[in-house]
Amino acid sequence: MADDSIKVDVIQTFIAGASPSQGELFRVISDLAKKRDPGVPIVPSLLYAFTDCHFFRDIGIPCYGFVPFKLSSKELAGIHGNDERVSVENVKDGSRMMYDIVNGLAIE
Repeated sequence: MADDSIKVDVIQTFIAGASPSQGELFRVISDLAKKRDPGVPIVPSLLYAFTDCHFFRDIGIPCYGFVPFKLSSKELAGIHGNDERVSVENVKDGSRMMYDIVNGLAIE
């Protein structure tokens, strides 16, 4: 911006962070995902948007942007849109997956 009349103030900033790909939480998620979809690789991804994970990471709690859904192209295209939706089947499967993650952590 080559205009000195424009002022930009930083309102909020966070240090970029990551959670380890080792540890109990990652292992439980990976094990369940492998059972659910055998042969599909478990890989980290780069999120180029805002996440609340930093609040957890700042106090030493691993946090992942894990999405327990199998999104169709239409659902994926609608993320954060005016008509954002997931199927009822995804709500059921995602709820079951999250329950299984918590249960897997509790019995360790």
